[in-house]
Amino acid sequence: DNMGTKNETIEEMLARFEEEDKKFEEMQNDPAYDGESPSLTEAEELEFYRERSLRNKDDILKMVEGLKDYFNRTAKKHDLPIERLIPLLDQFAKEVSELEIMELLQDWWQYGIAIRETDITLRLDHTEIYYDYPSSLWEKNAPVLGADQSFAIHTTKAKLLSPEEYGQIHGVSGGTVRQWIRRGKIRSASKFGKEWRIPELVRVPSGHYVAGSYSWNVELPDVPEEFSFLNQFDSVSISSVRGEKDKWYVRFDRWEMGSKAREEYLDSRAKERLELYLIAEPLVDCDNNYFGDFSDKTKPSVDADENE
Repeated sequence: DNMGTKNETIEEMLARFEEEDKKFEEMQNDPAYDGESPSLTEAEELEFYRERSLRNKDDILKMVEGLKDYFNRTAKKHDLPIERLIPLLDQFAKEVSELEIMELLQDWWQYGIAIRETDITLRLDHTEIYYDYPSSLWEKNAPVLGADQSFAIHTTKAKLLSPEEYGQIHGVSGGTVRQWIRRGKIRSASKFGKEWRIPELVRVPSGHYVAGSYSWNVELPDVPEEFSFLNQFDSVSISSVRGEKDKWYVRFDRWEMGSKAREEYLDSRAKERLELYLIAEPLVDCDNNYFGDFSDKTKPSVDADENE
């Protein structure tokens, strides 16, 4: 989410976008940058993949143990609900241990673990090596394993709580929890009829509004009439405007080469209607809900936070 997690003025945000675009253009014009051109030989690429990929049940279960250690060490920094996350990881490991999981003998396939506030999912990914990938954008020709196909194999869902149950855990009323949802501070809630349910892993929202990023890859149903253009795009970013209590910056994007973004300012009521629709719609994914994707067995044995 290039909107960041801090509040900033629109002028600051646009200046940051312009600076990032300038750096990216300079990098593309740099003779040392050659886009997808490899910095590893074919044999080195294969070794890079084999050193990192999760290819059998033992690799997966070892990764879970590494994740438990990693999250225990970083829980305070990231305000993680560790007392509920660790038991869910244990449950996930137990369920995976009982699954029939094949040893991957064909290269470029691997398993991955996605952890969100809603669930823990085991995936089967087909991967390739990317160079100058966004996660290592400023490191010239840095190889990164990325998935070009992904299939969910098994999901362990977090327990769903009523607003009152969630509020009791965190010392607030059910009314306060519903207000957090309406204000877009809890984004992984689900709606069952008229009732909201909150996954037990949901982090308690901070005092200020954190910029939100939503995406989808199918046509959305029942789009509110005032946002009838929504299906022209496949992602939305929402951020507050510093110094303005009733003004919100909303950017609609489509991740296609040459597509043009749509930018709007909404008042609080319109922003709430849009964000409540996005939160309640199960076809919409929210980037803010992720704890992370893990498919590299060389991590998180090294504390990644030290390198952030």
